[in-house]
Amino acid sequence: MIQKRTSIRFFLILAVFIVIAGSIQAAPSAADDAQITGDTVHGWFTEIQKNASGKLKALSYVQREFLYDSAANHKIADVSQLYKYDPQGIIGFCFGRAMTVHLIALRMGLKPESIRKLFIVGALKEHGQILWRFHVTTLVLGDDNTWYAIDPIVGNPLAIQHWMKRMRSIYDKQAEAKFYIVPTSAVLPDLRVVPEMEKETGEHLIEVSFAPDGKTGITPKTGLESRTYEASNEASQAFFADVFTAGAGKFDFLSITINGNNISYNNYFVDLLTAIRTAPESEFQAPAMTVASLVATRKASSGSKPGTSSLSARGKKSKPLPANVMSFRFDLIDKAVKDKTNR
Repeated sequence: MIQKRTSIRFFLILAVFIVIAGSIQAAPSAADDAQITGDTVHGWFTEIQKNASGKLKALSYVQREFLYDSAANHKIADVSQLYKYDPQGIIGFCFGRAMTVHLIALRMGLKPESIRKLFIVGALKEHGQILWRFHVTTLVLGDDNTWYAIDPIVGNPLAIQHWMKRMRSIYDKQAEAKFYIVPTSAVLPDLRVVPEMEKETGEHLIEVSFAPDGKTGITPKTGLESRTYEASNEASQAFFADVFTAGAGKFDFLSITINGNNISYNNYFVDLLTAIRTAPESEFQAPAMTVASLVATRKASSGSKPGTSSLSARGKKSKPLPANVMSFRFDLIDKAVKDKTNR
């Protein structure tokens, strides 16, 4: 009799456990929710912009360093996560990291007009081989009235001129690429049509033969590197995949179609905007410390971990980078299409 009661009790407990486990497993994450559409994520983007306090006109040295670390170590945007969101190394997500910097800067309280984006567009090479057609970083205004590029793959915040020279010296030694300073709503160049270089028409900004001079809303920018231009909101929406474009050129937060080939972002932006919009305010408050104390903290620290936003040492031992941390590898896209066709 006692044994029978024990067996009944055991099975009752087991049944309760199964029900609880099932309910936990069934709880949908943001990335798994079938109701999430591109418009849903667009609404989250707009919400972050709308709720930004705009209390800061510019960022101090410590705040810029905090912003850099927050983006570089973000649990979604950290380059170590590319293996999850870009397993084939096709996308690179430089534009995802640029959006991360933009949105974190907003949540820190930086005024929208003190944030811009900077693109380099051209035949970007590594070891003499053309691998990319563009790269992008986010610019923030410093309290010394200098614009700074917050690009998580270059090691630290750089004054705009230094970032441009860095790009030229590594990827554009012939100084043939063009720079575009654009509104933050521009996410990437319009890539719906990317012709092979020998078949270019010069119609699309992503083309090497594209001539920006004389185009409506695109004006030369003096005082920086040669071939630098500034694009108005109108030009941004005409030549870039812009969040606020009305029509086919609008940035899609879920996937992109290049030359008729659809490439999924694998919920990168769903997860990114979910993380940023739901994080507590305290996560975006730079610590009150002097430059000297920041330097001392870095010397004493062993390094930062993905998902943290503390001002930690960047260290000489950098984590191994995935093969592609820049932008779209069109050669890999073409290869993937050919492999799929030949199956």
